[in-house]
Amino acid sequence: MRTIFDLHRLIAWLEMQPGDKEYCFEDTGNCLLGQYFKSIGEMDSEGFIGGTFIKLRSGTFDLPISWRHIARGRHVLTRGYNYTFGAALKRARKESECACGSESAWSHASANRSTGGANQSANHKA
Repeated sequence: MRTIFDLHRLIAWLEMQPGDKEYCFEDTGNCLLGQYFKSIGEMDSEGFIGGTFIKLRSGTFDLPISWRHIARGRHVLTRGYNYTFGAALKRARKESECACGSESAWSHASANRSTGGANQSANHKA
């Protein structure tokens, strides 16, 4: 059985997209994750991506926070703001560098900033 949220597979897909191509985060069918899940046959006209969940052909799943960060970055959403596949690829690679289980590389970066890096060895496996 394959994993729906395979970060390496998402990165491989992002590497094939034009880096300067924009996507609209708020358009479920054409947002980054909508396009990705369509490409692997998991999303159809019944699919839906909510803030914290995603409805695919194989079921409804909690959307990992790391995938939300990849798709939208860390800033507050601004209506009409477009995102690029190149920027999403950078965010996905950052997530893949963290070998910390289900936690997000973004949360580790925030923790490291707030403690002056004291959490770095505790948050990252050697």
